[in-house]
Amino acid sequence: MSGYMQWMNDERQNIIAKFKFEKSQVKEVLKKAGELWKAVDDATKAKYNEPATKAMAAWKIENEQYKAATAGGADEESGDDSE
Repeated sequence: MSGYMQWMNDERQNIIAKFKFEKSQVKEVLKKAGELWKAVDDATKAKYNEPATKAMAAWKIENEQYKAATAGGADEESGDDSE
């Protein structure tokens, strides 16, 4: 999940309350969140972006390991086991 998305999860209810949106006004809430995110200071953005970047790097490693494991496993499973 991106830093913006994590920030949005943390701030969604505050945005709805502060700007008096209905929960059903998803498009308007997202638009306002985008505007607010652009104005967020770099320190706050870093608070959200750094963990998101680390999580993405870890996911990429895990995904590559998974692909390697399943690609190898698929070849072995496709063999004839009727011995």
